[in-house]
Amino acid sequence: MRSPTGSNTIDASRTRVSIDSGVDAMKPGRYTQRQPRELPAMAVQFRPATTADLDALLPLVEEFHGLEKLPLDSQVDREVLLQLLIDNRLGQVILAVWEGETAGYTIITFGFSIEFRGRDAFVDELFVRPHLQGRGIGTRLLELAAEGCRAAGVKALHLEVDHTNSRAQALYTRFGFKDNQRYLLTRWIESSDIENPSESLKFTQS
Repeated sequence: MRSPTGSNTIDASRTRVSIDSGVDAMKPGRYTQRQPRELPAMAVQFRPATTADLDALLPLVEEFHGLEKLPLDSQVDREVLLQLLIDNRLGQVILAVWEGETAGYTIITFGFSIEFRGRDAFVDELFVRPHLQGRGIGTRLLELAAEGCRAAGVKALHLEVDHTNSRAQALYTRFGFKDNQRYLLTRWIESSDIENPSESLKFTQS
């Protein structure tokens, strides 16, 4: 999960840190039953995204990726977002809405870990539009992510933070995240990586 460097949103990108939740699919009611400890200085609504929100969500994702200088491909982004919104076994998108405007979002994706004793989750993206930053929206999105994860039986919630972003590291530490003293390494998996496809192990999903 990454967000614009130097902004007031929750930042992330390099070192993996975790929080024990101690999250089946997130239930919409979880986002309205409990009042935040400190409300933003305006009426902001938070709710799970649905496929009906795709057209409103995509511009925010593109804005975020543009600020982060990530590769942009509107068609691919749209297809991947739609897949996530259709299948909540993969994860959940939480929206922040202010006066009809989509103000921000966070994307949580689910996994499974022997080390963390079962289901875990990852904060894949968190973004608040620049003109609405500094109002507690990003913090509240992260709180809701943790609450939803706990309700869904997740044992640990992970995120990434840039090595040089001491401000974000301090925020995450206060929130309960701990540095695992490890680097998160990534390898893209493409079909061209497989030398003998007919001999490769086939993973099946029910």
